[in-house]
Amino acid sequence: MTSYAIWNNKGGTGKSTITFHIASRFAEKNPNRKVLVVDMCPQANSSMLFLGGGNTGRD
Repeated sequence: MTSYAIWNNKGGTGKSTITFHIASRFAEKNPNRKVLVVDMCPQANSSMLFLGGGNTGRD
């Protein structure tokens, strides 16, 4: 099993966006594999993106 961590101490560097794109693309290319993303950010931006939010803002 391979694990990846995307981390940067500074906010606003695109961690959530790149995490969403990497995980989504990996899942598309590997339909028989399970993908788990753990969102540790208090803003939960990755979770929002995976749950379909982000089209009209942060609500």
